[in-house]
Amino acid sequence: MSAQKQTITTKAMVMADDSLRCLVVDDTPLNLTMALGFLLPHNIKAETAGSGEEALRMIIEKAASGLAYDLVFMDHLMPKMDGIETTRGIREWEKSTGRDAETPIIALSANTAAGIGDVFLRAGMNDFLLKPIASEELNRVLGEWLPAGKIRFEEVRITDSDERRTAGLLEELSQVKGLDVNAGLLNFGQRRDGYFLALRQFSQNCDSYIEDLCNAVKEKTWEDYSIKAHALKGVFAAFGVERLSQWAANLEMASKNGGSFSPDICQEETTPFCAALTKFRDMLRATSLLDSIDNKNCEKPKGEVIFLKEQLDDLQKACMECSSEDIEKIMAVLFNYEWDSEIDIKLEKLRVLTSSYSFEEALNMIELIGRSQVQ
Repeated sequence: MSAQKQTITTKAMVMADDSLRCLVVDDTPLNLTMALGFLLPHNIKAETAGSGEEALRMIIEKAASGLAYDLVFMDHLMPKMDGIETTRGIREWEKSTGRDAETPIIALSANTAAGIGDVFLRAGMNDFLLKPIASEELNRVLGEWLPAGKIRFEEVRITDSDERRTAGLLEELSQVKGLDVNAGLLNFGQRRDGYFLALRQFSQNCDSYIEDLCNAVKEKTWEDYSIKAHALKGVFAAFGVERLSQWAANLEMASKNGGSFSPDICQEETTPFCAALTKFRDMLRATSLLDSIDNKNCEKPKGEVIFLKEQLDDLQKACMECSSEDIEKIMAVLFNYEWDSEIDIKLEKLRVLTSSYSFEEALNMIELIGRSQVQ
């Protein structure tokens, strides 16, 4: 019982059928944002899991419903149950239930060590993508591992309308010290909207990344520290911020058991590293990156209840489809209007939930806001 690799000899973009079911597993919301952004141009609106335990549960539940996943992207380093352990759990479950074929599982990792791909294959994974994800490699993986009956191939069409629309912000970002926007765009397959979305999410969640690192130092939980540093290494590499990526890599190595283990380095450098993260965040915020979702200083028109209901209906659909770009656009529209203080508070909570991919909780909040408008 094994997933069968297909031989594809085409440079055209792989496009998925609407019925395709895909799962992305990663404990870092920002990595999920980037992965989903890469998949959307291939017409893949993937579901997400924030841990190995959640992924295993979702895979079993999905199969029980008769709608098994066609492909799973699995992060390597995660707390508690990492990608290798999760994959072994999936393979054991498949064997115990006598399933006809394995679900193709693609490892995602920023680990460039020699032989790491063989480690993933021995664990039961089918292929390996290095972070930051190269668009050509992703296209290859999709062509080789998605069901042949659920894909087609299209020549890539490039238009300049989006380039004109985003030229101003791109020029602003090119002035941010240490940010190589050309390298970042290359890592995002030249998709400007996906690149901007990931930068916005970092800007909004920077404090939580700092808190996680500082707590790990305080509690001396070096395995957790290593996982967080590893994630930031990949994030900054994808953005095109080489200095911070390399700094995070050094902290990752210092926090790992082995010859390079040096917790003193982590204790000494975490504070200046976090200060550098804050400075980078502040430079991003000095651009117009957040203008579309944060217009607190602008006079806003009063929002109407009917309009709110329409937007919430669209948001509910986007959350059910795990469409992060649609979600952000709808949230941007909602924050362009003035609401009463109670709705403002709930919308802010909704923004936090959607940006961290807590879609089930977000759906509950949408229902709560909807009920409050009909009472």
